[in-house]
Amino acid sequence: MTDRNDTFALKIRMNVADEMLDRLINDIGTGPGVASLRAQAMAIKRELRGLAAMVATSASQ
Repeated sequence: MTDRNDTFALKIRMNVADEMLDRLINDIGTGPGVASLRAQAMAIKRELRGLAAMVATSASQ
């Protein structure tokens, strides 16, 4: 039961982090001086999605 609770808590925290990254990406904007920062935030978001998929896969086993 603890593993299930831990997995659920991790999913919630990952969703919160994903939403925070969305807000950050929107706040950064699209100007030429922020392209690198925006790209880094988008890369972090992709990695977070990959981690979420791994958690979902391991939770279903």
